[in-house]
Amino acid sequence: MREGVLTDVAGLIVFVLICLIAAAVGGKATVGSVRTWYPGLRKPAWNPPARLFGPVWSVLYLMMAFAAWRVWLTRDATEVRSELGLFGAQLVLNVLWSVVFFGLRRPGLALLDIAILVCFARRVGGGGHAIMGHQRSIGLSPIALVSGPNRANRRREIVGTVQLRDATHLP
Repeated sequence: MREGVLTDVAGLIVFVLICLIAAAVGGKATVGSVRTWYPGLRKPAWNPPARLFGPVWSVLYLMMAFAAWRVWLTRDATEVRSELGLFGAQLVLNVLWSVVFFGLRRPGLALLDIAILVCFARRVGGGGHAIMGHQRSIGLSPIALVSGPNRANRRREIVGTVQLRDATHLP
């Protein structure tokens, strides 16, 4: 193999490891509550079975790694640094949601994380950023990733009578 190909493969491995570590941190925060606390929450009828979350999110994290790697391959230092910084921030917000919602059992605070993540994804996705273009090219919509699967986090669907506008006043 050429040296460039080895560097490219090593880069892919690094991005996969970063994303798998993020998934593991989120999974560690999730595992206890998913068996005890989460089943007792009121959820919408369209809520997927719990057994699907692990495999689906693992695939999503791998796809995010691939998208970040594709951006890294451009090797334009200024642009790549900016793009991968945005990617890192999005990854942290994704992990933070699992920690806050499942680990701390704070749906209201997790809702705030989702709101920030949606705004972030809209800003990044709408700005023509390369990483979001690569996510779209492999079938990922940043907005769908953060708002679709997490729609169950909306306070009125979880606790019943609470309206979204009241969520900031709840623990």
